Amino acid sequence: MMFLTTILLFGCAETEELQDILLPVPNLMIEPSVPKTTDNVQVQIAPIYLDDVEHPIEWSVVWTSGPKVVEDRILSSIHTRSGELWTVEVWYTYNGQESTHIDYTFDIVESSSAIDLVISPRYPKSSEDVEASVVVLDPDFHLLDVEYRWAINGTPQDIRSRYLPADLIHKNDEVILTIQSLNGDLLTQSPILEFVVDNTEPILEGVSINPIDPDGYDVLSVSEDYFDYDEDVSSFEYRWFLNERRLDNVTTPTLSLENFVREDVFTVAVRGFDGDDYTDWVMSQPVTLQNTPPIINNLMVSNETPRSNEMLSCNYESYIDFDLDADQTSLYWIRNGQQVGLGQFLNLDAVNAQPKQVLYCVATAKDGIENGNTLYRRVVVRNTAPVVYQVDLTPDPATVTQSLACQPQVVLDIDGTSQFHYEYEWYVNGYNLNFKNYSSHPPAVAAT
Repeated sequence: MMFLTTILLFGCAETEELQDILLPVPNLMIEPSVPKTTDNVQVQIAPIYLDDVEHPIEWSVVWTSGPKVVEDRILSSIHTRSGELWTVEVWYTYNGQESTHIDYTFDIVESSSAIDLVISPRYPKSSEDVEASVVVLDPDFHLLDVEYRWAINGTPQDIRSRYLPADLIHKNDEVILTIQSLNGDLLTQSPILEFVVDNTEPILEGVSINPIDPDGYDVLSVSEDYFDYDEDVSSFEYRWFLNERRLDNVTTPTLSLENFVREDVFTVAVRGFDGDDYTDWVMSQPVTLQNTPPIINNLMVSNETPRSNEMLSCNYESYIDFDLDADQTSLYWIRNGQQVGLGQFLNLDAVNAQPKQVLYCVATAKDGIENGNTLYRRVVVRNTAPVVYQVDLTPDPATVTQSLACQPQVVLDIDGTSQFHYEYEWYVNGYNLNFKNYSSHPPAVAAT
């Protein structure tokens, strides 16, 4: 501690009881060292040691500022004003003898620091109303009326009260609060408090997984019930869990289920980040992987345009079941909406298939729990060409004056056609006569 000393020397005088002695010079300091108008200023005096304990030391402390005079060890804040110059004078009396007077002069700090402005909350957010407070007493300990002024980003606001509504401020706004007057008296130097509006922490109220009854063909996605008052650009972190064990390296908002099996249970933990603050981790409700319907691919038939006497077969290229269930796919045949065969094979002759009839092979994927997809393959029965096995020429032998007649004798048509149209070609000694007959009756030609 540094003590300030002003030394004044003067001669000693004799008294009736004791001859004057040279008294020690007192040392002093003030607290606080830079007082504000809201501070009570105290004098700290170094101890004085004298041998004669029968005569106590009597101290005197006088504070002066212009016409103001205060005689007390403490200068109350009710006496001080911003910018005033004060002097404290200290001395003591010992056995009727007065010591050297010492004095110390100091300023009351300027107005911007003299009145303590306080806001609540201390670090306001854009979602919070700001309340300013200051207690200023007059010398009679009466509260002074205070007029507040607010400015946001350099723009004065039409507010004179101690409250700054939250709907006027936003994140990172620069706010300046000043006191315009006390009891109607304008201040030449207004107290100032400056602050920047802080970030409002985002809120993550809930997390859900969609769909809630997934199968192996689904992709799980996360929905966040998230709110950020400042409307910051936000991001999220994801942690997926399979049967309560974390899935390493899976940090995306989606999860494909193609590599999992029935009864697997999934949850996800999420937290949000608005660029300044994180939310707490929030865990979703679990979802359970349901049975995944099987799939068959590429249904094939042995012949898509068979004759009516053929045997057809139908099969699919592959069976896929994520749950590894046994293949119980069904195969059957339909014609005109009616089932005509069951299984992989169909004998067209046995079902009396006719030319131009349309049949379908139908395959439905099944795993014993539920049906999967159904595939169709179309078949159109084509006409079976008739076969002529025997042709008769009459008369045989013939003369040159006779006409020859050609008569088909044995004709086979498995489609059951009873009426035929014929095409004839005539040859002589292996040479084609280059004319044709078309008839449903035996044609005749002159013998040559």
